[in-house]
Amino acid sequence: MIEVRNIVLPDKDELKSVNQLSQDLNAAYWLISSIRTSLRISKNELSIDGIRDHLDDKEGVSLLGAFSGVNVLGAVQVTDYPIPTSNDTLAIDYLVVCETQRKKGIGRLLVNHVLATACREDGTNRKVKLCSVPSATGFYQKLGFRPENPSGVSTQNGYTLMVHG
Repeated sequence: MIEVRNIVLPDKDELKSVNQLSQDLNAAYWLISSIRTSLRISKNELSIDGIRDHLDDKEGVSLLGAFSGVNVLGAVQVTDYPIPTSNDTLAIDYLVVCETQRKKGIGRLLVNHVLATACREDGTNRKVKLCSVPSATGFYQKLGFRPENPSGVSTQNGYTLMVHG
């Protein structure tokens, strides 16, 4: 069975079950190391403290992981932009699925989990946005995303800004 849950890095003084801590650290390390180049993080910063610092520097950032037992299958970084700054939007910053787990629904599971968190108690939905590499645009379109610009114009780096709904 696959479990999707928040990846929580405890404060240095906080105690957690060793198994849970190990899974969370492994997932966070794997996600950050997978996207290290995009984040401009050096290999020297890939430590527990370096990852914690990366997350602490970014308000509203959370990590979700897909786990099968102790194995990390995929992870997603999400940023929550509150109403005053960005029209109450969630942004999928990074989605990474283990190579051996691709085409098995892990990415879809993680994205659907993010979409479920975008639903408010009153039944309305917050916007969910992302920037897609050209090779992933079709994947996101199958999940209900569309180019934010009807002409599909890409950003300067070749990514397509997409919005759900």
